[in-house]
Amino acid sequence: MNDRFSQRYFGDWVSYNGYADAGYYLGLKFVEYLSQKKPFNDILDLEIEEIKTEYDVFCEI
Repeated sequence: MNDRFSQRYFGDWVSYNGYADAGYYLGLKFVEYLSQKKPFNDILDLEIEEIKTEYDVFCEI
């Protein structure tokens, strides 16, 4: 069963403050931000700490 109660456990925000699929949107914007700084293959090779650092910078924009 996939409803608004179970969906939160599968990495998707079905609805957040009235916006559907907000997690996908934010993820897309973060990857677009990274793509302006690095080639895609380099993004795939980032270590988790580098991703956290980049995400902190992204959130300040």
